[in-house]
Amino acid sequence: MVLIIMSTIMFVVLLISQSIVINQAQITRHGYNLIARAAAKAATDYAKEELDSNLSYCGTTENRNDPATDSASTVLFNSTVYKVTYQVEVYDGVCTGTGRNIRAIGRVYIPELSATAAYVQDIRVRLVRSGLYTESPGDFSPIAWFKSNIVASLQKDVANNFSQSFNATSSHEERVDGTASNNVCNSNNNDLEMPYGSENGTTQNQNLGLVFSNLNIPQGATITRAYIQFRSRGTSGTNFTSGMLSLPLTMRLRGFDTGNKTAFTCPGSSQFNSTSGLTSQQIDWAMPAWPSQNQSGAAQQSPDLTSIVQAIVNRGDWSSNNDMGFRLGFISGAGGRNAQRGNGCSGCNGNHLRLYVDWTTGTTPATATNGDTIDRWLDQSGKGNNLVKLSGTPSVNTSEINSQQVVDFYANNGTPEVLGSLALAYPPQSASNMTVVAVMRPTTSGASGGNSRFVTLLNTSSINDSGSTTTDAVRAFTRSGTTNSLTSWVNNFSGVTPISNALSNNFSSGQFGIYVFRFGATTKERLAKDGVPTSPFEFDGGAPSYNVDQLLLGGTSSAAGTYTLAGDMQLAELVIYDKDLSCSQLRLIENHYALSTQWAITSSSYNCPLQ
Repeated sequence: MVLIIMSTIMFVVLLISQSIVINQAQITRHGYNLIARAAAKAATDYAKEELDSNLSYCGTTENRNDPATDSASTVLFNSTVYKVTYQVEVYDGVCTGTGRNIRAIGRVYIPELSATAAYVQDIRVRLVRSGLYTESPGDFSPIAWFKSNIVASLQKDVANNFSQSFNATSSHEERVDGTASNNVCNSNNNDLEMPYGSENGTTQNQNLGLVFSNLNIPQGATITRAYIQFRSRGTSGTNFTSGMLSLPLTMRLRGFDTGNKTAFTCPGSSQFNSTSGLTSQQIDWAMPAWPSQNQSGAAQQSPDLTSIVQAIVNRGDWSSNNDMGFRLGFISGAGGRNAQRGNGCSGCNGNHLRLYVDWTTGTTPATATNGDTIDRWLDQSGKGNNLVKLSGTPSVNTSEINSQQVVDFYANNGTPEVLGSLALAYPPQSASNMTVVAVMRPTTSGASGGNSRFVTLLNTSSINDSGSTTTDAVRAFTRSGTTNSLTSWVNNFSGVTPISNALSNNFSSGQFGIYVFRFGATTKERLAKDGVPTSPFEFDGGAPSYNVDQLLLGGTSSAAGTYTLAGDMQLAELVIYDKDLSCSQLRLIENHYALSTQWAITSSSYNCPLQ
C-alpha cells in the first residue's frame, strides 16, 4: 500500500516519536484529535491515488489487523498505548465515472485493543481523477466492441478430423445369372477374381460383394475421402493368363443402400445380382494392370468412394459401428484381376482387403494466431454481436501496431474480405443517433473502382447500402470515390466533408489513426481523425433516421450472399454506440486510446465546441 503523506502526517510522526518519553496524560485531547485528523487526511490522499490508478475504486474498509501480517491492514501506527487507523467510504454509493464522493475517516483507539475508537475525525470531499481522464470506451455502454488485442476474441474453426481403416469381414462372388460362384464366403478365401472365377469357366462373368465391419463413423459425418485398398494375387488359383493381368478391365462400384449391411449367406445365391438395393451413387474403375503378386499400392487402390460412403452414413438407419457393403460389377474389358483377401498365399499375412475412410464431425473454435483466417470475432460489449467470416480470408497479423495484433482485410482488388453479422443479436435501439469509433489504417487498395466500404451497417430488407431508395444504411467509414479521402453517409444524405489524405496506398505506407463518426437528431454530425474534425459544426441539413440489423466490416453487400466494394484496412479496435456521444465524451475516449499503452497512438487535441 502506497500513501501520499502530507505535512500534517509529519506532525503525527512527531507525536509518535515522542510517545516513548511522555505518558498518555501528557498528550492532550487536542493532540489525539490532530492525530485522527491527520489519519483522515492521509485516507483522502490514499483514495485520490487509488482513483487515479483504478477506475473501479469504491472505498477502503477499515482493517485493524497487524500490518506486518495482513497486507490489507489500514493501521497507520500501533503501540501498547494507542492505535491509529484510516477508512474510506463512498457515501453516495456511486462508484462509476471520473469522480467519487468520499468520507475519509481517521480513528485513534485507546488503548490499542479497544473495540471503540476514542477519537474520530472525518473529511467529506469529492475526488476527481487527475488530468484528462482516459475513459474506457466500455463506460459509455456500446452495443458492439471489437478489440483485436484480446487474443481469445479472434477465433478460427478447426475441423474435427478422423481417419481410420476397416477390415473386410465378409465377401461373396456371385455369377451375373444370380447363382453363387462356389462356396467362397468364408473369411480366409484366398482369391477374389474379377470379372470371372476359375470355378465358373472362362465365360461366365461374376460380381463381387464386400462387407466391412464396425465402422465407427457417426451418422451424418462429413466424408472427405474413402477408398478400398486391394492386394494383388497374380494368377494363383485362377485360370487367368499372365497377359490378362494387364489387359483393360472396368468394374463399377456401388454401395449396398442400407444402414447396416449383414454378412453374405454362404452358400447363397441372388444376393446382389441386380442393382436393386444398391446406392444410386456409383464409381467406374478403369483398373490399372496388376501384373504381379503381393502388390498393394496406388494401382490396387480404388477410385475415391466418398459419394457412396456419404450416402450411406447420411441414412437415418446408419449409426456408429454399423457395417457397410459394396458391390463391384463388370462393365467392360478382356482383362482379369485377382485380389488377395486373407491368409493363404506366400508373403500374404493378415487381412489385406481394407476400407479407408477420412471424415469430419464439424468444427471446434480455437484461438486464431498469426496468419490464420478469422472465422469469428467475439463482441466485448456484452451484447453478443459477434461477427463471422462472410467472404474472403480476413486474417490475424501480429506485431503490427505497438507490437500487438490487428485484423487484416486485404482483398487487393479481389474478393472482399468481410467479417460481419447478418442478424445482430442486439441491434441499435435508436433510430436517429449513432457513434462509431475505430482504430484503423484504411487504404486505397480495395475496390479498384473506388467507394470502398470499411464499416457499414445495413437492414436485412435493404440488401445493399447504395441508391436513392436505400433508407436503412449507415456507411460509417467509406472511401470518397477514387480519392484518398475518407467520408461517411447516412440514408443517402450527403454533405459531410471528407477527411483528406486519410487513406494510404498500402499497409506499410500509412499510419493508424483514431476515426470517429457521430450523428444525432439534435446534435451536429461529426467526422474526425485523431481529434481533428472535418468541421466542428457540420450538419447535412437532414434528419437522419435509420433501422439497421446488420454489420459488415471490409466491404458491403450488393445482393444476398454477394459482397463487393472491398475496403482494405487493418483494424485494431471498433466501438459502436446507438447514441450520439458528446464531444467531451469523445475526447475522453480518444484520450484513452492516445494515452493507453495498448495502441500507443499520438495524443489527440480534441477541441470541443458548444454542444
